[in-house]
Amino acid sequence: MAKVNKYNEVKIDKSLIHVPRAYNYSQLHLILSWDQYKVVSPDGEILLEDFRPYMNKRKALPWQSIIKTWIHKPRVLNYSRYCDYLPGRVKEFLLTDNLLIRRKRLESLSTLLVTYDMKRINEEFYDLIEKERLNGDSNPYEVDWNQYDALTPIEEVGK
Repeated sequence: MAKVNKYNEVKIDKSLIHVPRAYNYSQLHLILSWDQYKVVSPDGEILLEDFRPYMNKRKALPWQSIIKTWIHKPRVLNYSRYCDYLPGRVKEFLLTDNLLIRRKRLESLSTLLVTYDMKRINEEFYDLIEKERLNGDSNPYEVDWNQYDALTPIEEVGK
């Protein structure tokens, strides 16, 4: 049994591990093996499954659940522990001062996360914005690439 603190963390191997949906429970069951652990609710639902802290493995962040909590409280995005882990383009896109626009962008990002992972969203960010129209009516990154290419001098090949 492990007790959940006010930051939704449990202590495993002298390390605090954040469990995204732990706020519903005061105590959770831990199933420990030599290399992995499972955090299980009293109802038997597996809330988190990952490698033990001493294994030094990289962890995949549960972006879908993180984004859902940000949709309900868009103001906390600036102060969230996960904000630093957002890829550059996505972070810049989400950190707008207008909270209504931020909520719409978070909802759009949440729908994209169903199909793509966060790394791919960052790599193909401008194409996905154009295809999905992430923020609705106006797009701050809208670029007419033909006008942009017209600024570059054309060099003749084969001279």
